[in-house]
Amino acid sequence: ILGLDQERIAKGAYSEKYKDVRLERGMFEQHNPLGLELVLYFLLTKLPEGNHKVAMEKLKKNFPVLQETSAYGLRLAAMEIIKSLPIDSTALQVKTALNKSSGDALVTLLLMVSRHVMLNVAGLPSSPFQSQFAPGPMRSRAALNALRLLVHRERHIFET
Repeated sequence: ILGLDQERIAKGAYSEKYKDVRLERGMFEQHNPLGLELVLYFLLTKLPEGNHKVAMEKLKKNFPVLQETSAYGLRLAAMEIIKSLPIDSTALQVKTALNKSSGDALVTLLLMVSRHVMLNVAGLPSSPFQSQFAPGPMRSRAALNALRLLVHRERHIFET
């Protein structure tokens, strides 16, 4: 929905280092630092810089990750940005989830961040009930279908 495309990854659009990363269900069931770096970078660079301009610069400076210090810098910048978002990141133990690069806590965190990005970048209402009062472009069928798909994916992941 947001545009992270498997074909572009395979062609090395983000970096040759990430061209073998597969976007698939269960990609974070095991330790997957490359997948995490790519998904985090993609999601967080979709956000407007706003209050976290310095952290966004650090994030961009440390991607692609070429050494362990830049991996650490990328995670620190990502933590700073995520903690500034209006999501309940305190209960998610952001640092632990990012350092493990796998598990349910990471998947939950990425879902919350992707939902935030989707709602803010795509201009979708945070609730389907708000759409009836929104300006014309927000009521578009494409926007509502995208929101429905996102909610369906969240339910599916939490049920498995």
